[in-house]
Amino acid sequence: MGRTMEFVPTEKRSPADDLAGHAAAVADEFARLEKAADDEDAYRILSRLVEALQAAVAAAGAQRVSMVRRIQETGHLSLAQLGDKIGVSKARAADMVNAAKRADTASTAKQEELS
Repeated sequence: MGRTMEFVPTEKRSPADDLAGHAAAVADEFARLEKAADDEDAYRILSRLVEALQAAVAAAGAQRVSMVRRIQETGHLSLAQLGDKIGVSKARAADMVNAAKRADTASTAKQEELS
Protein backbone atom coordinates (compact mmCIF):
# COMPACT_ATOMS: atom_id res chain seq x y z
CA MET A 1 0.00 0.00 0.00
CA GLY A 2 2.58 2.53 -1.14
CA ARG A 3 1.98 6.15 -1.85
CA THR A 4 1.95 7.30 -5.43
CA MET A 5 4.49 9.90 -6.26
CA GLU A 6 3.88 12.52 -8.88
CA PHE A 7 6.20 12.08 -11.86
CA VAL A 8 8.66 14.95 -12.11
CA PRO A 9 10.95 15.00 -15.15
CA THR A 10 14.58 14.49 -14.10
CA GLU A 11 15.69 17.90 -15.33
CA LYS A 12 13.07 19.57 -13.10
CA ARG A 13 13.65 17.46 -9.98
CA SER A 14 15.33 18.82 -6.93
CA PRO A 15 16.75 17.08 -3.88
CA ALA A 16 13.55 18.18 -2.11
CA ASP A 17 11.53 16.04 -4.55
CA ASP A 18 13.67 13.02 -3.69
CA LEU A 19 13.37 13.73 0.04
CA ALA A 20 9.59 13.91 -0.22
CA GLY A 21 9.61 10.46 -1.78
CA HIS A 22 11.86 9.09 0.94
CA ALA A 23 9.68 10.65 3.65
CA ALA A 24 6.62 8.99 2.12
CA ALA A 25 8.42 5.64 2.05
CA VAL A 26 9.38 6.00 5.73
CA ALA A 27 5.78 6.90 6.63
CA ASP A 28 4.57 3.79 4.76
CA GLU A 29 7.10 1.68 6.65
CA PHE A 30 5.90 3.09 10.00
CA ALA A 31 2.32 2.15 9.10
CA ARG A 32 3.43 -1.35 8.12
CA LEU A 33 5.43 -1.81 11.33
CA GLU A 34 2.49 -0.74 13.50
CA LYS A 35 0.61 -3.72 12.11
CA ALA A 36 3.55 -6.13 12.45
CA ALA A 37 2.80 -9.30 14.37
CA ASP A 38 6.31 -9.56 15.79
CA ASP A 39 7.12 -6.64 18.07
CA GLU A 40 10.75 -7.68 18.46
CA ASP A 41 11.33 -7.67 14.71
CA ALA A 42 9.61 -4.29 14.44
CA TYR A 43 11.86 -3.00 17.23
CA ARG A 44 15.01 -4.20 15.44
CA ILE A 45 13.90 -2.64 12.16
CA LEU A 46 13.06 0.65 13.88
CA SER A 47 16.41 0.65 15.65
CA ARG A 48 18.22 0.33 12.30
CA LEU A 49 16.01 3.07 10.89
CA VAL A 50 16.84 5.40 13.79
CA GLU A 51 20.56 4.78 13.29
CA ALA A 52 20.31 5.44 9.56
CA LEU A 53 18.28 8.62 10.06
CA GLN A 54 20.71 9.90 12.71
CA ALA A 55 23.61 9.37 10.31
CA ALA A 56 21.68 11.12 7.52
CA VAL A 57 20.86 14.10 9.74
CA ALA A 58 24.51 14.41 10.82
CA ALA A 59 25.68 14.26 7.20
CA ALA A 60 23.08 16.83 6.10
CA GLY A 61 24.10 19.15 8.93
CA ALA A 62 27.77 18.89 7.99
CA GLN A 63 26.95 19.57 4.35
CA ARG A 64 24.78 22.54 5.34
CA VAL A 65 27.49 24.27 7.36
CA SER A 66 29.93 23.60 4.54
CA MET A 67 27.54 25.34 2.12
CA VAL A 68 27.17 28.26 4.51
CA ARG A 69 30.92 28.72 4.56
CA ARG A 70 31.06 28.48 0.77
CA ILE A 71 28.28 31.09 0.43
CA GLN A 72 30.20 33.41 2.72
CA GLU A 73 33.53 32.93 0.97
CA THR A 74 32.27 33.15 -2.61
CA GLY A 75 30.14 36.18 -1.83
CA HIS A 76 32.80 37.83 0.34
CA LEU A 77 30.07 38.38 2.94
CA SER A 78 30.35 39.63 6.48
CA LEU A 79 28.65 37.49 9.11
CA ALA A 80 25.75 39.96 9.23
CA GLN A 81 25.35 39.81 5.45
CA LEU A 82 25.59 36.03 5.52
CA GLY A 83 22.94 35.82 8.23
CA ASP A 84 20.62 38.04 6.19
CA LYS A 85 21.21 35.97 3.06
CA ILE A 86 20.43 32.61 4.67
CA GLY A 87 17.80 33.88 7.11
CA VAL A 88 19.56 33.45 10.44
CA SER A 89 21.05 35.80 13.00
CA LYS A 90 24.63 37.02 12.75
CA ALA A 91 25.46 34.90 15.82
CA ARG A 92 23.98 31.75 14.25
CA ALA A 93 25.83 32.45 10.99
CA ALA A 94 29.06 32.73 13.00
CA ASP A 95 28.30 29.40 14.73
CA MET A 96 27.79 27.72 11.38
CA VAL A 97 30.95 29.18 9.82
CA ASN A 98 32.97 28.16 12.89
CA ALA A 99 31.50 24.63 12.74
CA ALA A 100 32.58 24.38 9.10
CA LYS A 101 36.08 25.59 9.98
CA ARG A 102 36.33 23.01 12.78
CA ALA A 103 35.18 20.27 10.41
CA ASP A 104 37.75 21.36 7.81
CA THR A 105 40.51 21.38 10.43
CA ALA A 106 39.52 17.90 11.63
CA SER A 107 39.37 16.60 8.06
CA THR A 108 42.80 18.05 7.25
CA ALA A 109 44.27 16.55 10.42
CA LYS A 110 42.82 13.15 9.56
CA GLN A 111 44.21 13.29 6.02
CA GLU A 112 47.65 14.22 7.33
CA GLU A 113 47.44 11.37 9.82
CA LEU A 114 46.70 8.91 7.01
CA SER A 115 49.58 10.19 4.88
